[in-house]
Amino acid sequence: MRRSIQQTFSNNQDAEFLINGYPVNVLPRVKTGHPEPAPSVIISEGDFAWDNKSGKLALQDISLEISSGELVAVVGRSGAGKSSLLLSICGELDMLKGSGKVVGSIGYLEQSPWIMNDTLRANIIFGREYDSVYFEKVINACALAEDIQQWPDHDLTVIGDRGINISGGQKARLALAKALYSQADIYILEDPVSAVDAHVRRHILDHVILDSGILANKLRIIATNSKHILPYANQIVTLDDGKASVTQKVPEKYCPAATSLPNIIADKMSTKQSALDYLTDDTLSMADSEDSSDTDSENEDDVPLEIRRFSDGIIMFRKFINIKPEAPYIIHDNRPSAEWPASGKIEFRNFSMKYREDLPKALDNINLIINCGERIGIVGRTGAGKSSLAKALFRLVPDGTTGSILVDGQDISKFGVGDLRPRLGIIPQESTMFSGSYKINLDPLKEFSIEDIWSALLKCNIASKVSPPRTHNSSLEKQTQARYERYYQEEKAKYDKQWSKSGRFMKLFMLVFGKPPKKREYNDVKSIPKHGLHQNAMSGGSGFSGGQAQLFSLCRLLLRKRRIIVLDEATAEVDLETDKEIHRLIRDEFSNSTILTIAHRLETVMDSDRIIVMDKGQIVEVGPPQELIKQGGHFSKLVEANDFGQ
Repeated sequence: MRRSIQQTFSNNQDAEFLINGYPVNVLPRVKTGHPEPAPSVIISEGDFAWDNKSGKLALQDISLEISSGELVAVVGRSGAGKSSLLLSICGELDMLKGSGKVVGSIGYLEQSPWIMNDTLRANIIFGREYDSVYFEKVINACALAEDIQQWPDHDLTVIGDRGINISGGQKARLALAKALYSQADIYILEDPVSAVDAHVRRHILDHVILDSGILANKLRIIATNSKHILPYANQIVTLDDGKASVTQKVPEKYCPAATSLPNIIADKMSTKQSALDYLTDDTLSMADSEDSSDTDSENEDDVPLEIRRFSDGIIMFRKFINIKPEAPYIIHDNRPSAEWPASGKIEFRNFSMKYREDLPKALDNINLIINCGERIGIVGRTGAGKSSLAKALFRLVPDGTTGSILVDGQDISKFGVGDLRPRLGIIPQESTMFSGSYKINLDPLKEFSIEDIWSALLKCNIASKVSPPRTHNSSLEKQTQARYERYYQEEKAKYDKQWSKSGRFMKLFMLVFGKPPKKREYNDVKSIPKHGLHQNAMSGGSGFSGGQAQLFSLCRLLLRKRRIIVLDEATAEVDLETDKEIHRLIRDEFSNSTILTIAHRLETVMDSDRIIVMDKGQIVEVGPPQELIKQGGHFSKLVEANDFGQ
């Protein structure tokens, strides 16, 4: 494989990284059989790093012993190292010290699933032989059967590049189904229920994860932010700053049971204390997972993360050159005023939307008025149309729409997308980190001062990730910038001196083959150590976990104060305490903005002015949360099933 990579990418600047960047000294893996009859995971005093050259440890002094059939829950705050532990077991991190081994094949579920532009069936079987009986069993276990029945070609429906035609919850269940179909010995799952509603979560616990599920007798290692799994775990691994403490316990026997709406919720809602503050009290801090790769069994175990990402990029490029152009970026004879939107009123008028002509409506005749400064919670089961509302507002689906959307009385379809999207704020389900410095990621157009950027990072409690506490200050950034200016002047002086002493032939040689110093951005100069904001956001294993990436997106939002803010499952990948802090910060910083919060975690939206309940692309309920609960309708049933704080 390495030789073919060298031949394929020999002229590409990424070749060295692709060839040499893949971990070499990893946790050994062996197949089951004599003398290893059963799957197991053993690590003794292990140190792990994303980059064996940097010496920076992702995990330190890890000791684990997990036997066949055990369920292990991995918990901890955002960035504590949960995903690093799971990926170390998968062989994605270098083991710098210690010993151990993994016995058996691995089925891995990543938090941000990789989805092919192919049918649902092809994505699930992923090159394996199609077994209709087991396929049906997996589909039912992952609660996909009802979704499939609604699609025109059922499991042969093409779901689009990166799953564009399906919801976030459906993507999560598809990825879980792919892991299950591998029929591996060991299952490593990154928060398998974070992106689904309470009803689907209970189904997955009953039919997949716990004693009554399809994985009942398998070795399961699960990073989770849900209390539901903890009572039934054989071990709980708590991570903090790359170090682990292990609690051995006798698991409770699992019996699926229905829940009822606690009266205490209604009592608390009648007080002045916000529902959010109440509902997240005394909750366990456990969370998200880091950006990672899918290392599924035999087909994927041998494919390095970097190669898969590079391949994904090639596929995206090929699609890009043939892609149908979207709406115009700017419509010069119809542009909004510089202040638009000034108030933040949103109105949907008889609006419907399809992702493709052969698919059912994702939104069906939506009529809705959202007033200036309102805080709106949008809830519903997976695939109900919640995120489709956000995509419609940003005009991400140019064809297949009828009706209109008005913002401050202006029909958004009359403006170019370049006049629309930058004027709205969003934290999407999957935050994007670019290859470049932290500063470029936060401020690509150079609109803000260093002080503004650090202020946003500090408010989001993520400044220490960008730079150690002693160095994240604007004066150091300015000193480093000045150092580059001196460096450039010195290099230019050397070149000018050599030029002045050279004859015509040498000058010609210098012009053709020489490299006169060019004034570049500070971030491009490799010989100067990078500090703080000028560090590469994706290098040296310093990438963000899923929850930290969401906090980074919040920094972007704080820098660009907008009248309309969309939070699309923005806190699904963070622990409950961080969720609480984020929404308190949003309430304080965007008190005059219209805020649309899409969430499965109902604690997130319980203090909204109004709740919108979606089902099958339609709005089925609208009103204040307290009133909807008293009515005993759709929202009340969602609350009953939610098990707050779990």
